[in-house]
Amino acid sequence: MKTTGMPAVAPIDASSRLLLVGGLILVVVGLVSGELFALLLSHTINTDLKTAWQEVLAMASGADIESISSRFNEIHRLATDRARAMSLHSHFGPIGLLAAGLALAKIRLGDPGRYDLLAAVLILVGGLVQSVGFLSFDYDASGWASVSNAGAVMFVLGVVLYLPGLMPVAPRAMALPHPEQAGGRLIRIGAVMVFAGLLFGLILAWRHVFFEEPVLHAALRDLIESIGAGDEDAAMSLYVTYKSSQVRMAITAASHSHAVAFGFIMIVAALVAQHLRLKRIWRDTAFTLIALGGFLLPVFVFLAPRYGYIFALCADSAGGLVILGLLFVLFGLKPQKESYR
Repeated sequence: MKTTGMPAVAPIDASSRLLLVGGLILVVVGLVSGELFALLLSHTINTDLKTAWQEVLAMASGADIESISSRFNEIHRLATDRARAMSLHSHFGPIGLLAAGLALAKIRLGDPGRYDLLAAVLILVGGLVQSVGFLSFDYDASGWASVSNAGAVMFVLGVVLYLPGLMPVAPRAMALPHPEQAGGRLIRIGAVMVFAGLLFGLILAWRHVFFEEPVLHAALRDLIESIGAGDEDAAMSLYVTYKSSQVRMAITAASHSHAVAFGFIMIVAALVAQHLRLKRIWRDTAFTLIALGGFLLPVFVFLAPRYGYIFALCADSAGGLVILGLLFVLFGLKPQKESYR
């Protein structure tokens, strides 16, 4: 149904629209890359790493230096591949959120500037190049050995060009929609998610420092002593203890960081609400998908190392809900002559 008498909202200029849409696309790409990493790469690489470490421990007492060195090179390669894939995933989302946030700030606070379009292109292309560049990152090289560095320079230059337009301009006089129409409920859920994620992070830091890391270090120390004593069985058992503890700590920390990230995704999506050209049922569906998936994914990530991979699959499914909701939002941002409610 067409709407009449809708509250006026600030128009979206070309550079802000490009930055807003491009930023949300980067967020979606980051989520998709995370889904692919979790489904196709993570378990395979971790299994290969476990096998390589077990072979190293079995070889240690035999002092076959060449074989041990070969397996350590394989461990290095696998760990590097995993780090590259994780960096690709983890950079897309924050860069996209920053780009979308800058666009929303300019729509509300600023006026189009001479270099805004150039800045938007630099931010998006730089963020894309930096994120993808991690796939070619050489962790052993120094200096400007990675494509990601060039992308980082472009990204920072774009932000520097874009920021001055936000500083001196007073907020525009415009009537905002009712909070519920503007996604107020999603903003509140997102704010709670950010707060809960940060609080959980503080609790995790306390637990890790005073409880879990001492156990981890003790297991590693005993593992080394067992290798020196030639006790292969004890070394293998200690390795299993060490690795399971390390994985549980890492994935639990991931639940904290995902809660914060999805909270900000909810807030950005809600702030976009007044600019969406969607019927109300589709807008509400998009926000429900984002809220439900964004809440469930950190919970399932937390449960995965404790109760099995079924929860990892559930986390992937929850991520799919957020992706679908953001695709609705992106569709609603396409230029149209009429708005809907």
